[in-house]
Amino acid sequence: MGKGYFEKDQGLNYVENWRLKYCIIPRRCWLTKRWCMFKYMYVGSNYFNSPVTGVHFSEYYYVEAKQFLLWRLTKD
Repeated sequence: MGKGYFEKDQGLNYVENWRLKYCIIPRRCWLTKRWCMFKYMYVGSNYFNSPVTGVHFSEYYYVEAKQFLLWRLTKD
């Protein structure tokens, strides 16, 4: 989890389309590495397109609601 295109860790720099969801299935918070279940979490997606190989895939990042707000406030 968290590994991106060419096995480099992209982090949350290129993640977009954040939305708030209620998670019933256990998910790991990307910032705190804690497992969360029956909580609201922000879900963001990161899309990769390779014109050479034609591989298109996406990754989803889950962040706890409170941690997401703190991260957005302290982000440059």
